[in-house]
Amino acid sequence: RYTNAHRFKALEVFDRTQSVTKTVRELGYPGRWTLHRWIRQRSEPPSSPIRRTTLKRYPFTTKLKAVELFNSGMSPDAVAAELSLNSKMSVYAWAQRFREEGKWGLMSATERKQSAGIVTHNALEKSLPDDARQLKKLAARLSAEKAVLEKELEEIKKDDSIDPTNLSNRFKTIVVDALRSAFPISLLLDIVGLSSSSFYYQLKAMKSPSKYAELTEKITEIVQDSGFS
Repeated sequence: RYTNAHRFKALEVFDRTQSVTKTVRELGYPGRWTLHRWIRQRSEPPSSPIRRTTLKRYPFTTKLKAVELFNSGMSPDAVAAELSLNSKMSVYAWAQRFREEGKWGLMSATERKQSAGIVTHNALEKSLPDDARQLKKLAARLSAEKAVLEKELEEIKKDDSIDPTNLSNRFKTIVVDALRSAFPISLLLDIVGLSSSSFYYQLKAMKSPSKYAELTEKITEIVQDSGFS
């Protein structure tokens, strides 16, 4: 096996003698074909390093824009240049997916979930506040909302005439009043959508005796005494 020093010396002698045969005779090495190869390799330009194309992921908006430009008549090369894409082949691939699956075919798994309204784990984490106090505040509200929902369901089961989609202020007052010992009133009122003035008005009305209560009681007694009960 020849070293780089052997190779350099052989080429040096060849440059001086300008003869492969004389070089081999003078040095005793290498073979004629080997020296020819060394001479040829020396004259060849250095090979360029292989460029590795980095795989880049593009968002749905970029893919859709590329397809729209391509479908409008723009060449794949022009589309790639316009959107700074690594390869025009991506344009062909996206256009094919769009023809077969529509916009859905251009979306990643995460983008499909977001489009369908499915909250991903990462999206949920990002939506939560970083501050510890804010997290406690959020936890308290969620706990109160859960309690309100449970109380509303409990009251609705007692009366089939209650419309869950259109709760009265009186109904909301009953719920808030039942939970006010466990949660701040301001928080409960915000959750049920009731103003403070409306709450206290309804509360007063509920706890005040009806002006017709005495009359109702007398009528009841008369009916019972008459035997029509």
